[in-house]
Amino acid sequence: MTDLDFLDRANITVIKGEPKAIDKTRKLIKLKGSREVIEFDKMLVAWGAHKKRLNKDYTNVFYLEYRYSHAKAHNEIIKAEKIVVLGSSIEAYQTASSVREYLNSIGYQKTKVILVHEANSEIFENMGGEVNACLQKMLLD
Repeated sequence: MTDLDFLDRANITVIKGEPKAIDKTRKLIKLKGSREVIEFDKMLVAWGAHKKRLNKDYTNVFYLEYRYSHAKAHNEIIKAEKIVVLGSSIEAYQTASSVREYLNSIGYQKTKVILVHEANSEIFENMGGEVNACLQKMLLD
């Protein structure tokens, strides 16, 4: 099974590309080298395993570190019709999958989850296709 197979089965749309611009007012993402524009209601950025923080605090940016931040993220996620996750790391894939699974569990099957990534997954690049397929199977089980 490939990354795309796993995400397709999890009902996650995958768009390969690198963000060129994010218009938070109009809720649009433009991709480099593409005329395609992605609309979103909520956007999740999956930074990776190392904790990173933005230079400035924003009321709509949540770091999922403790119960209060999870509750705030939940309250925003359930308002969305379309959620975009940015990132190529395993954390981005897990975030997209977890969001989809959570939304399904609370009756929000119609909310669209989109993962935008630049290249092959971090797992595929670092460990190869066989390990990648094994880990994806484990995520599905």
